[in-house]
Amino acid sequence: MSKTYTHFLLGREWDELIENKQFEIVDQISGESLKKLNEKKCLFFQTSLQGSKIPYDRHRWSQTQKGDAQRHQPAYKKMVVQGCPLHSIRCTSVGNENFRKDIIHVANNSYFHYFLVGKGVYQEPEEGSVKKPRITDNVAERIRDLLKQGSSKDVYEMAKSEGLRVSRRQISS
Repeated sequence: MSKTYTHFLLGREWDELIENKQFEIVDQISGESLKKLNEKKCLFFQTSLQGSKIPYDRHRWSQTQKGDAQRHQPAYKKMVVQGCPLHSIRCTSVGNENFRKDIIHVANNSYFHYFLVGKGVYQEPEEGSVKKPRITDNVAERIRDLLKQGSSKDVYEMAKSEGLRVSRRQISS
């Protein structure tokens, strides 16, 4: 990869990167993969399309400021990539506004562009600030089935014994 992209990508840039197969294919994005960011300043990943628009990567994301209020939601930018109209999901880290990511979903794939702006530095989130990932639709369905058999306390124990990683709060929701 010859060019470093430290900005949110345009449709033609996404097209070029996809056509030139610049994305590392991974099952999920890990902290180990992102540690290379301090050296390279931008990273590109491809996964198969998952249930969530913004798949779990341990970080908390938001858009930058709108007026005086911090918004904890991404910005959506309309564009055409690979001949398909879609939205680019543009995220800025809550704890580090120089750390950003751009996501698009094309066909059965999700494409991710992580980058650092200016002299930004990538840092792993602290353990206390990391939220658990959302549960998948399959796990949610299984929890609903278990809830028919007992209380949320019982369901928590049954889920744990089946190897499902869910919190008590997720069960009660």
